[in-house]
Amino acid sequence: MSKEVFIPELDMSAFKKVGATNLTNWQAVNELIANSIDSWISESNDRELKIGVDLETSTDLKNSSLTITDNAGGMNKDEIIKCFHLFHSQKSTKKFSDRFLGFYGFGFKGATSKIGNEITIISSENSKIYHQVVANYKLLENGKEKGVTYQEFKHNTASKKLFNGGYKGTKIIIKDFNAEIREEVLLYYLPISWKKFLNTNDLGLPIQLKLNNTKIIAQTFDISSETLFDLDYSFSWKENGKTYTGKAKGYVGLRFNNLSMATQGINLYRRGQLVKPFEHALYMAKGVAKHNDYNYLVGELDVELSASTTKTGFNTDSPAWEAFIVQSKKELKPVVDQIKLKLKNKGSEISSDKTKKESFVASYRSDLSLDLSAKQQAEVKKLEKKRFDHDKAPVIINKNEEASLIVYDWNSVKIGKQKIIFDFKAMPQKLDDEKLYEVIQITENKINIIFDKQHELGQVIVKAIKNIEKNDYAAFVIRSILCEAIQQTFRSRLSPRQLSNIKNQLLGYPLN
Repeated sequence: MSKEVFIPELDMSAFKKVGATNLTNWQAVNELIANSIDSWISESNDRELKIGVDLETSTDLKNSSLTITDNAGGMNKDEIIKCFHLFHSQKSTKKFSDRFLGFYGFGFKGATSKIGNEITIISSENSKIYHQVVANYKLLENGKEKGVTYQEFKHNTASKKLFNGGYKGTKIIIKDFNAEIREEVLLYYLPISWKKFLNTNDLGLPIQLKLNNTKIIAQTFDISSETLFDLDYSFSWKENGKTYTGKAKGYVGLRFNNLSMATQGINLYRRGQLVKPFEHALYMAKGVAKHNDYNYLVGELDVELSASTTKTGFNTDSPAWEAFIVQSKKELKPVVDQIKLKLKNKGSEISSDKTKKESFVASYRSDLSLDLSAKQQAEVKKLEKKRFDHDKAPVIINKNEEASLIVYDWNSVKIGKQKIIFDFKAMPQKLDDEKLYEVIQITENKINIIFDKQHELGQVIVKAIKNIEKNDYAAFVIRSILCEAIQQTFRSRLSPRQLSNIKNQLLGYPLN
């Protein structure tokens, strides 16, 4: 029996196909910037890294171009040619590789083929020579070219200034675009994507990043500094019989002036590179969309998890992601509860009223066990006294009569001389202990009944609210919940006999 060994070959169309991933253009640009940062890290990052992104657009995509220039470590002949080797990467063997942003040997090919077809790389690591490689993905795909072209040049006075004024670095030029790249989109995402590196960081000096000579400044959240809540936690999962541990570190906080749902959420980074902007799965129930009630919440986390090959997200079907989400919800719960129970629809009110804002912040910091100033301590004591006085306030009832009940509407009653309005609110996430609903007294005259819309009985409540004035079943469901709310609210003020009488009256109240 004969035995033969064949080495698999990749069709030249692979270069175009790797660009057909779910990379967006801004993510593709980020991949190329990440390569520059990795090169800077590998040479001990002892000098300022300068990265220039120059975008020239044209109505004719063939005449559009993108140039990314850095003054990092540069490449030798072997390294520049292997840029086009699919899934080849030497990064794991280099110094400081545990801090590199990429390892897959995919990013450069995926990014460049996503953006355009004509690719030129010029690179140098010394003052004597520089290297150039040219590739055309279209011509490689249709067989008009058999490979990439390499040339070596001696440095002259002009070439020694190629890399942001120096002889050392890399320049990538991409022409013949596949789709339009909009400058305003890059200006939006670059300050978010490279926030860590644009500021002083544990890797070295801040990098200088420019787009068409416009300096990119790190994005800042419009967060109330006194609401910052630091996060630093680990999470574990099992996979293929082994136990693994991941880490997450960052912060969240509340904003009151900018309540855009589009920018609600937590930016997720991996080693300082943006992977997932505005993620909301860390505080919302699985599969539930963003909700206006949480527009106050923003923040960022650096997560030590493997990203997708294109680093456009994490593998959300993996045990690692599930473990991360479960632990994140536990860590974020104190802040989420503050929003859920105290803050709904009050952002503009608190922002415009200094007294109300100071009161809320004092209560918020106290509940989260954050340090309090002397003024905040005094405010907390005042709030506690007000709450105590409120809890002790008796229901005014005619002493010669039992507690009376007047029904104004399906969600509005009067008990004795106290009018109560019940407000049902569907929550975008699960309640504690898998509860269907929870009763929360907001003020003396208002009681919120929050319920889990995703619960297996959640739709029963939704339909009952809709049909309460149409059939007895719906009325019974809602009135049963109201009876429990009344029981919880008045049990310290009324006798069991009085409460029983009120509940019987409410359940038997005529439908029309």
